[in-house]
Amino acid sequence: MILFATLFLGFGKFFMILLAFILKRGFSHHLVYDIQRSKETFLKEIKASWVIPLDGIVFYMLIQLDWIRFTPSTVSLTLLTFVVIFVFFEIWFYWTHRLLHTKLFWPLHIAHHRSSVISPFSGLQFSFGEKCILTAGSLGFAAVISWWLPITLPGLLLFFGFYYFQSINGHSNVEGTPSIFVKGVLRYLVGTPSFHAMHHARVTGHFGLMSPIQDYLFRTSYDDYKNVYMRAREGQGLTRVNEKGLSAKLNSKEDKIRIGYLAVADTRGHLMRSHLVKELLAAEGIQVDLITTSKEGQAFLRSMGDESLLLSEYLLIKFDENQNVLHFRTIVSVFKYILLPWLGLRDFIRLKRFSKDKVFIVNDSLQPTLLVLAPMWNRLFGGLKVVQVYGENLWNAAFSFLDKYPGKLIRPIFRFIILRYMRLSFGQIKHSFTPSTDSPDLSDETESRKFSFPPIIGAMTTSEAEVRNQLEVDANKKLLVCYLNPQFQNVSIAEAIESAVKALGMELYGVCENYSSRKGWVATDRNFGDKVAIASLFVSSPGMGALSQAYFHQIPFLALLTDQPEQQLNIDSFASYLSAGLIAVNITDDTKAFSDELHSGLKTLASNEQDQVSDINDKINELRSGWAAAFRHLVDQAGGVNSK
Repeated sequence: MILFATLFLGFGKFFMILLAFILKRGFSHHLVYDIQRSKETFLKEIKASWVIPLDGIVFYMLIQLDWIRFTPSTVSLTLLTFVVIFVFFEIWFYWTHRLLHTKLFWPLHIAHHRSSVISPFSGLQFSFGEKCILTAGSLGFAAVISWWLPITLPGLLLFFGFYYFQSINGHSNVEGTPSIFVKGVLRYLVGTPSFHAMHHARVTGHFGLMSPIQDYLFRTSYDDYKNVYMRAREGQGLTRVNEKGLSAKLNSKEDKIRIGYLAVADTRGHLMRSHLVKELLAAEGIQVDLITTSKEGQAFLRSMGDESLLLSEYLLIKFDENQNVLHFRTIVSVFKYILLPWLGLRDFIRLKRFSKDKVFIVNDSLQPTLLVLAPMWNRLFGGLKVVQVYGENLWNAAFSFLDKYPGKLIRPIFRFIILRYMRLSFGQIKHSFTPSTDSPDLSDETESRKFSFPPIIGAMTTSEAEVRNQLEVDANKKLLVCYLNPQFQNVSIAEAIESAVKALGMELYGVCENYSSRKGWVATDRNFGDKVAIASLFVSSPGMGALSQAYFHQIPFLALLTDQPEQQLNIDSFASYLSAGLIAVNITDDTKAFSDELHSGLKTLASNEQDQVSDINDKINELRSGWAAAFRHLVDQAGGVNSK
């Protein structure tokens, strides 16, 4: 029995190699990573396998020195031996494995990671130092406890048989494990080839071998593990080492990829962007579920054909009738939200529920629960990935606001918190008119999830003739289009625009929820971009969406400027891109002065005759393709759905 045990401990892993290849033949189309391995990699693994017989040598020495003692075998003692050694070795393996991934001990472990795409022979590839550590945790522990606990030789061999099988099978890169072992309680207890293959491909995480329970306990497991397993079982293994495991099942019509999108309802630009993204990603097979922060926002989205959930109406920016920010009331609203923790906590709980079965949630724009609490939760516990979508100038304006409020002591704390948790977010899409000319660094996983684009706009859906027919505007009549947020309630603004349009001999098409009862105005228009495309002049607040429309269609733009700080920043960053002309008019309480300045500005812009831009559709489609590719990349990087 001792001779058999010595030979089994010395060469049992090689026997398991044969068993693994028999199993591999039956599941050869279930590769976890469907990537070709080189002959050189195989030869290195064989060369490093000289340390494998160390277990047999150490066992023989322990027997000869009488340093290990065995009790006569019974079924109960054999099972007790297996359980005690298994539990200790799993703990030993997990924590020593994590230490081996530190800078100090990595030289002992690097030999084992020469294979990013593994095979059964990868389970033989260890440095002498690492093999000594593994032997100390198995045979060394067994020798020590044998002086105090009744352990049996069959129990020891049973443990090593299971250990060797799991080691070789875990490195097989072929998934033949029944699906029951990745569901329910059993997923915490049994490791699979997919589980360990991900560790080698990503060089971190999944530190357990025979059982993944400690990876779940200590948050070193990957969210997309189940999806990697499913892809392997479906014969659609990953084709890149850094690829995330978006399951083939999730691409089916019955179970679409889903992301959540929180659009704050302070202005309609955020809501319109959520509608455009939802429409855009539907063609990519990605379902976007919307949630917003006011009932009015829900109604607006409904007019776009989109249903949405209501988060809460606790935190809203307050405006006057000219869309100027009411700073004091806004500050009170913000501090109430921050200082009464149950408000933010209630929103967080709702968003956590909302995130179930979604790859990630989009935060548009800078809602504090998803800016701070969610990334904090994801860092500590996982399962709540957030992609921040925000305007460059809104971000800058937020810091300008912090420079004024609430005080020298609190200001740096707020600044630190915002910057800290923005960096912890899963991804970022910044819309800017001065986007980076460099492509994301795809070799850096964090940097590869940061994008910068001009603001997304809608694709043109109909011809100029059809639009003019819908509006009942003659072909030789010039059109002025206007978009105003519902915060505009001052009737004198609408009257001034209408008067100027009449004086210019043009036709007005205006969109504003509060002016919809007036002639020439409607409340909402999901195809507003079609009207902008044929217009001669465009009037709106200088939000990023409106400016992007003017830029891509090269239409003279008159900006109705309020005291919102990001609006001036938008104009400053945008002016050089609009050759058609840009004039800003401040909205003031002096109705006559405002009306005169508006008339003058529109008359000046109307004199700038512009040639028709021929490649508008191509540029808009290129922009939309960029946004779609960014979201697709983020979905691929996120891998699994939020399920925790």
